[in-house]
Amino acid sequence: MEVSGVRIGTPTERAERLLHQRAFSGCTDAISIQTKHTGLTVSLAGGKLHIVGTKHYLAGGHVDGFYLHGLRDPSVTDCD
Repeated sequence: MEVSGVRIGTPTERAERLLHQRAFSGCTDAISIQTKHTGLTVSLAGGKLHIVGTKHYLAGGHVDGFYLHGLRDPSVTDCD
């Protein structure tokens, strides 16, 4: 699976730039993209927590999975 040039193994920094989203760290390390009907979670591995104020960002690491969520359809998963 590939989204906007992002695929499994893509460095976190490049994925953030291509998807125009920051990587957040929490229960899971991920970049999340939401639309009215679907959501895409790009999971990340191997990074380190970077705290700025109250925000928890991820520094380093790489893409290790994609999770596509639909309101009516079952989710689609592609991971390393």
